[in-house]
Amino acid sequence: FAQTIHVKKIKFSTSVTQHTHTSPFHHPGLLIFPFFPLSHSLFPWYLRKDPSFLHKMRLILERRLLDHSKMVSEDDDALLELSVIPNLIWTDDNVHDSTLSALNQMRKNKHFCDVTLQVGKQDFPSHRAVLAAVSPYLFELFTAKEDQPTVKEAGHGIIYKLNGGFDKYALEKLIEYAYTGCLNVPGEKIIPVYAAAIRLKMDNVSSECARFLCSNLDLTTCFETRALTGIICSKLSSDLLSKVDKFIADNLMALRESRELRSLPRICLEILHNSKEGLESALVPNLCQLCLIWIHQQWNEDECLTIEDLTSKDYLLFIAEDNTLQDCDLIGEDSQINSERIQDYKKSNHTSKAKKSPRIYSVKPSKAKELLYTRHINQDEVKTEERSEDWKLIACSNLEDDKRSILGVVTVNGSLATLSIIQRINTPTKTLSEFNLSVHQQKHTSPRISRPPSVDKDDFTPVAVMNEAKCAVGGCCLDGKLIICGGYDRGECLNRVESYNPISNRWTSLEPMLTKRGRFGITTLNGCIYAVGGSNGSTELSSVEKYDKRTKKWSVIASLPIGISNNGVCTFGDRVYCIGGLYGQSGTKFCYALNEEQTQWNKICSLNIGRSQTAVTVFQDKIWVVGGCDSWAPLNYVEIYDPITNLWQFGPPLMSPRRGCGLTAKDGLLYAIGGSDGTRSLCTTEVYDPSIGVWRVGSNMTSCRTNVSTVLVGNSIWAIGGFSGKIFLNTLEYMEVDEWTNYIPIKSDDEEANESSSSDPMSNRDTSSTPAPHNNQSSSVHFDI
Repeated sequence: FAQTIHVKKIKFSTSVTQHTHTSPFHHPGLLIFPFFPLSHSLFPWYLRKDPSFLHKMRLILERRLLDHSKMVSEDDDALLELSVIPNLIWTDDNVHDSTLSALNQMRKNKHFCDVTLQVGKQDFPSHRAVLAAVSPYLFELFTAKEDQPTVKEAGHGIIYKLNGGFDKYALEKLIEYAYTGCLNVPGEKIIPVYAAAIRLKMDNVSSECARFLCSNLDLTTCFETRALTGIICSKLSSDLLSKVDKFIADNLMALRESRELRSLPRICLEILHNSKEGLESALVPNLCQLCLIWIHQQWNEDECLTIEDLTSKDYLLFIAEDNTLQDCDLIGEDSQINSERIQDYKKSNHTSKAKKSPRIYSVKPSKAKELLYTRHINQDEVKTEERSEDWKLIACSNLEDDKRSILGVVTVNGSLATLSIIQRINTPTKTLSEFNLSVHQQKHTSPRISRPPSVDKDDFTPVAVMNEAKCAVGGCCLDGKLIICGGYDRGECLNRVESYNPISNRWTSLEPMLTKRGRFGITTLNGCIYAVGGSNGSTELSSVEKYDKRTKKWSVIASLPIGISNNGVCTFGDRVYCIGGLYGQSGTKFCYALNEEQTQWNKICSLNIGRSQTAVTVFQDKIWVVGGCDSWAPLNYVEIYDPITNLWQFGPPLMSPRRGCGLTAKDGLLYAIGGSDGTRSLCTTEVYDPSIGVWRVGSNMTSCRTNVSTVLVGNSIWAIGGFSGKIFLNTLEYMEVDEWTNYIPIKSDDEEANESSSSDPMSNRDTSSTPAPHNNQSSSVHFDI
């Protein structure tokens, strides 16, 4: 090699000879000589080949110095020119992969990580530079002047707590992609990864996920894809959005019975037409569009209105002269289109309405950090700012088996929902008077002429309420009467027992139970009432007592092996069964049956899943157990017990999880009624039809009820008390002909006389009451039910 150096002394050394030779050369100019790296492994090799190698090197150096001394100074620049080494140009194709691989390994070992993304309790340490390079959103976040790390954070790494329901798996995959450039995601996890990529503005990833979802749309994923947060705002998702909407519209009938569609919020609307011709000429898309416009108007007029409010009641609308929909609650008493159906609707909505305030939409753009992370950010504001206003009719169609019924899929302010529309022909009548006994007496002297005399007696009065508001009562039917035992009011468990006669609409007090009980099970066998387990307010009970209608007394019988509450109880054959319940801190699998001598409870096959607050009844010669909760999370699992084989097997699951619901069989169908889904009390019902083998949506109750007791009396299912989500209820309602109501027909004078002449064979004290006003005589509660 040739090297240009400044030198005053040259020193050679070798580990082979251990000899040092020094040549005292003194020259102020440049010295050109073949420089050899003496520490290099080739030097010993040359020395072995030629022992005089060192001496020859010395001679060469001396000769070069001598030649240089003869040069004139003006030749120095030319000499330098001749000694310049050309540029080394080399591209290492592996450096990018190897560097990223090294960084990824450092990330896994938490070396040099200067940022931590936190989802829940899981941390993802990373390097800010790497994340900012793949996510413009994170780049903006990390470089924001108002959000620079403190000195302490700079030393230990800043932590960003991600809000908005980020999926841990999705974030982990996107971080891996940032370091490796590879995205390997199972098909069932694409949607959360896509949602996270949209929010982080990782356009390449979101585009590829959108392409994948477009090519793999099916009946089980289309609604989940359409409901993705941010899909409406993303320009890259417009193609996916249109394809998903088209897929839903093309497959609406196939989606009709799917669990995914049934799990969407359902807004129930009943549209009144003035004539048969108007009903038959109505176009389905136009009518659905009118409904969506009406919902949008209600939304804008009331800032407190939520989609949960829209689904919590049924609306009765009519088509006005200007071809808009109007709420029938606005129809005056003297209106020409007034009818009995409208009157019933108005009475069911007689509760006072809070003053509405118009909804105000923010136009102020949000900062980047407010959409994603927080150190001190309100998450409710994050969700509000993030969701774009979106009102769209996606699909609609008449139902094949009922041309008057319409199913629609819409977006309500960006949230997916279904429209359940029923069209009816309105039959105007004269205004109905107030529902009370005085008007009932007046009809004999001045009968109405708007209805046939044969149905004049169909006036209604509110169902008489209970003496106190309560939930978790024990309810059963005995001799055509509705028996209500115990329960829990605002402060304590109760031992009071009442009997309700649906014919006379009157309550009668019975002998109280020996023990105060709430959250217990009750059933009847051979004319006796059995109250099993429960809670007295402080401890779970193992005691069991029986009421004999002949002696009108309660007596204690064999106790359960353990204390248990929130248990399910039913009668099958000649035995009483106790199923599940709360034992300790969670639901138990234990099940017991009372032997024929009623001297002992025998343990039977345990449930597959431990549960409490479950609903139990006998259906199709087997014991059905529906919903409940393991500890607090509601379940949708159904189990069926065969007493012959002593085995439990899973049945068709509920459409939505429920705890504290009622379960009653009627006319070959099984009804799951009310309950709670863990976040709110439900007024919805589900119906199991053995002919199709799945649960379907049933008619909604007039009130939401958790820990409700349901009983079949005659051909009507009664729902008693419960917790509305705000107050305890003292009201009852019943379902007859697939419709819930809290009004009962007023009897004729002959029926009243016959009823008054007969006494209640079960009553101890005649404390009959006249029908009470239709309201809840209860106050708000501040504890969980």
